Amino acid sequence: MNFQHLRSQKGQTLAVAVMLMLVALIMVPLLVSYVQTEAKWTVKQGKSTSAYHLAEAGQDRAIWHLVLSSANWSNALSATAQAGYNGDVQYTDLPGGAYTVKYSSGPAADEVTVTTKGRDAMSGEIRTIQAIYSGTLLLSGFVAQGSVDYPTTFTVYWGQVTSYTSITLGGSVYHPQKVSKGAISPFDSSPTPPNADSTKGYSAYDAGLTSPPIIDFAYYREKAKASIITDPALVGGGSHGSQTVTYRGTGYFDGGTKAGGAEVKFKNYTLNCTTCVIFIELDKAKLDGSGYMHVEGLLVYSSNIHIHNTGANPYVVSVPTDAWKQYTAGTVTTPTTPDAAATNQYPGDGGYNTAQPTYSIPTVAFDGATNTGMSFHGFLYANSFDCNGGVNSNVGQFQIGPGGTSISTMIIYFDPAVAGNVKYTKSSLRRVSWNETLSSWP
Repeated sequence: MNFQHLRSQKGQTLAVAVMLMLVALIMVPLLVSYVQTEAKWTVKQGKSTSAYHLAEAGQDRAIWHLVLSSANWSNALSATAQAGYNGDVQYTDLPGGAYTVKYSSGPAADEVTVTTKGRDAMSGEIRTIQAIYSGTLLLSGFVAQGSVDYPTTFTVYWGQVTSYTSITLGGSVYHPQKVSKGAISPFDSSPTPPNADSTKGYSAYDAGLTSPPIIDFAYYREKAKASIITDPALVGGGSHGSQTVTYRGTGYFDGGTKAGGAEVKFKNYTLNCTTCVIFIELDKAKLDGSGYMHVEGLLVYSSNIHIHNTGANPYVVSVPTDAWKQYTAGTVTTPTTPDAAATNQYPGDGGYNTAQPTYSIPTVAFDGATNTGMSFHGFLYANSFDCNGGVNSNVGQFQIGPGGTSISTMIIYFDPAVAGNVKYTKSSLRRVSWNETLSSWP
């Protein structure tokens, strides 16, 4: 037996064992330290995630508050401090920590910046989210719940066209801006991105359009009952539809016992009362003949409206300072070329990215040769819209319900003051951006 060979093997085995023991003595503490560090980072990450979720909850609260009423949105736009939304309250309605909400106006005139901070209660970890929201309805001259056929004889100036269904264009006109929850034909009829084109001035399949706004009809009903107006049946050719004697002489047309079908006709009728509201429950409505209407609101709750009156001439209106934003893709005189240094490329154009302070209706270039003036000024809502025939200009904001639109000839000048005064029980916002920033608490 070779004892020397056995001793050599035993020596090698011992050496290997010693080496393994040394490796273990080195690696085990490292592994323990790594596991402990990883556990700490996992806990830290969890607390950081908790802080982020709290900041997200602040954004949810902000959206809820901003759409609760148009007054809340208007105050945020004008940088008017609102209790609880000026970074002054630490909300603790969710477990694990607290969050704050702060509004600031801008960066654009129609935008609000919402800064929310979340803080984990145990670690003190802070996460901050800054999001910018745009009031889509505050930019729109024409808003429709249903689809919109936009012929070349129908024009909205100074404000965008918004549809919660789809828009079909009668021609390749790049003004004003158009936003749709669905297709905008012929530009985009597929939900596959990209769905927006700034060179053509549209955004189709826009995720920012969630559900249509809900108008505060109860407010307008009561306001109409308190509005004193001349009975349209007492003016030549007019009629009060199926309004009962109870509300005769007010702006509320209750419809009586009829299930619709009658017509409230404002013929040769002039009403200049910016605090008055006309609310028509069941009947349809028609503005006809001469005269014009300047009111807070005209609402045709369950039927359609037809506008065919000749209007006021001349009628001077204020031009929105940011009217030029609707012509960054095309103008009236150059339909597929953006606003340039030249003036009068659209109504009230004062040059490149500049609007004149006022504009006088009508002018042949923008209102048509046969248009004799302004027909309606204010907020107009109708369940459906019928304007086939007649050439007229209107000022304010038009919103159409689920009944659909039928338009041949009409012009609408957007008035942001009218849009900002519309009363909602639920409004609509569009998120422009969402970023995380660094900040201290609170």
